[in-house]
Order: sequence, then structure tokens, then C-alpha cells
Amino acid sequence: MNITTQKVLLDEHERIGERRLELSGILEGKDDRLATIIGPCSMQLGTDHVYEARSLTRSLISTTDSGIVPVVRLPVWKPRTNDEDWHGLDESEPDAAMYQLAHSVRQGTPVAIEVGNAEHVWTYGSLLTAMWIGARTHDRPKKEIQKLIAACGVIAADIPLLVKNDMNGGSVRALKLIEKIREVRSYSTDVPAPVAMIFRGGASITTESEWEEAVLQSSQAAKGSLIVDTAHGSETVHDHNAKKSVEGQIRALKHLRGMVSDGLALSGVMVEASDVVVTLPERETDPNIPTNVAKRLIREIEKERTENNRKQ
Repeated sequence: MNITTQKVLLDEHERIGERRLELSGILEGKDDRLATIIGPCSMQLGTDHVYEARSLTRSLISTTDSGIVPVVRLPVWKPRTNDEDWHGLDESEPDAAMYQLAHSVRQGTPVAIEVGNAEHVWTYGSLLTAMWIGARTHDRPKKEIQKLIAACGVIAADIPLLVKNDMNGGSVRALKLIEKIREVRSYSTDVPAPVAMIFRGGASITTESEWEEAVLQSSQAAKGSLIVDTAHGSETVHDHNAKKSVEGQIRALKHLRGMVSDGLALSGVMVEASDVVVTLPERETDPNIPTNVAKRLIREIEKERTENNRKQ
């Protein structure tokens, strides 16, 4: 642990703990607010995303009477289909990755990242409000997954953990991984944080009606403790050309809003949104929707969810 991280932990330890408890309450069904994990596909070098993250947090809280609990996604590592592609600051500028995450936390921002291996958990875990395991991790070597299970289950048992369904769209492997990590966490001397699922669509889901049915099935399997990711497979199935796009993710958010209006049980939503312009073409990742559009649709989803809760 470097000096920067130690200083942030001394100053922010209590606040990080409080935010983990807030998110845990939502995932466990004890808190009716909507968890919102929002931010860029990948954090870029520089402080633009740091200050955008602070703005996102403040605006979502201040304009919704705290009906939303925001956590800003600032991935410092990105799994890629092509090994030659940029894999994030964790690999290209690891010191900058640590500094920018720590700086975000010091600004008062609750942050979440994807963890692809045990080292990510050891390195960044103390700064995080939440973390998630991505879809590609299900296909990694068994020994690597076992190490990741141990890190998430023992070292980081107090951090809320989310697990995405696999690239093909199935949820079986995600649910099995969730149960394994829950079992390891159950041996913790403290009360462990919850482990929940993220549904992100997948290659086998090719129509909007299939996507809706898969979301409903995932919500039922996860007993309502579900985060819906409107990017990735969700956005491609909602794009007219079956590609990742801003319009595809916006359509997915609108579709989700309609499902929530009809009574869908879920804990929250994950959205890739940012207004920061990526200046290095080789570091372009997936498209981000404008933050003002994302915030408006998230507020509408929260409003529909609140109305449903009042009717029950």
C-alpha cells in the first residue's frame, strides 16, 4: 500500500464503510432506494473523470431526495477481446491508476471497479465502495478463478460484490460463482457484505423480447437482488444494427424503465455514461451516453420504482 492510499484511508475510512453499508442494504432488500453504478467505460489518464465523477455523485443525490444511491464506475482495468488492445491504466500507467482512484475517493466519490484477478482486489480493494467480476472472467483458467474467489471471499469480505452473467447471456455460471463466494464469506468473523448479480445481456439474446424475458428470469433467480447493465449485450440487442452504440444503451434504459413501471424487481442499474472526450484513439473503448441523458432516465426509473413500492 503506497503513501497516497494510506493517507486517503486515514481520512476516508469511515465514509467508505458507511457507503458499503448503504449499498449492502439495497442489495439485501432492506433499503428501497435505487443503486446506480454510473460512469465511463474505462477511466482515462488525467483528472477529467475524477471531477466528472464528483459531479455525477452530487447531482444524483441532490436532485432526487436521496432516492438514488450513486456509485461511480471508474474501471482502471478493462478485459478486451484483442490482447493487443489497451487494457486500462492498471497495465499502462499503474501509478496513475492508483492516484486517480485515491483522488476520487478523497473528493468524496464512492467508486467501483471491475476486478479480473486477485491482485486487483489486493491493490485497490481498500478504496472501493463496490467491485464487480466481469463476464469474461467465467472463461479464465480455473486456478485464476479460485484465487479470485479467495480474495473476494476472505480479504474483501466487507466489500459489496457484483458478478456479471456470461458473454453468451446465460446466468448459471454467475449464480454458481456467487454461491461459492458467499460460502467463503460466510466464514468471516464479521458480517460479510452481499454478493449479487449483474445482468448484461449476451450473444444468445438477439431480440428485445428475449432480453426482457432474460431480465425477468434473472430477477427471479436472484430474488430481486439484481443490477441491470444497460451497456454490452443489452445495448447491442437494442441497437438497430446489433452493435454497441449510444442509441442502443438509451433504448435499453427506456425499455428497463417500462419494465420497472410494470413491476420488475431489481436493486439497481449500471450505465456507461461520460462526457469526457478520449483524445488517444488507441484508448477508445465502448461508447458512453451523455451524462445528462443518463441522469434523466435513471431518475425516471427511480420514480417508477418508488411509485410501485407505494402501491404495494
